[in-house]
Amino acid sequence: MIKNILFYFLCIVLINNAFAEEVFKLDAPGFEVKNTAVGTKDKTYNSLLNGTVLNSEPLYLNGFGYILIENGTDSDALAKLVLKDPKISVYTVYIKAKETYKISKISDGLYDLVFAQGKDWSKESKKFLTDNSYSKFEETFKFITKTEQEANGVRRTFSTFKVTLHTVAGGSAKTDAVSEKEFNKY
Repeated sequence: MIKNILFYFLCIVLINNAFAEEVFKLDAPGFEVKNTAVGTKDKTYNSLLNGTVLNSEPLYLNGFGYILIENGTDSDALAKLVLKDPKISVYTVYIKAKETYKISKISDGLYDLVFAQGKDWSKESKKFLTDNSYSKFEETFKFITKTEQEANGVRRTFSTFKVTLHTVAGGSAKTDAVSEKEFNKY
């Protein structure tokens, strides 16, 4: 318990100092923790640490773009950033309920964002065992980097996105349900 409190304190301090990306890289894939379900005393669910990376394709992660994913739901999520052509997952990350994660260094191109949500993560089957659902953002995410020569140097602009996995008042992003089979294709 003390170790977890110190870890979260360290994360908060580092996040406030804009070093959150480095904290998330320290998470060990496959490390499981137990979380007590809200409103119960007996039920526990398996979960990964926020920011646990399950897949990363460095060939597609050498750009300047980023996408910030906020999971404001009561369920954990597994987010996959999928390149449109060829259709492959270039980054797969575990995002805990009520947490945020930033995928950085995204190369230029067109991407889809698909995600699974649920509780009780199974490291063997790599899926949620309870309350699972699968979705895809309708919007395609277009990452573009532009470099312009100016009198006092070079100016670089690049695409950034922020999405939420929960409903936001005034939000315009829409999602479609997808099958588990479709989700697992990537």
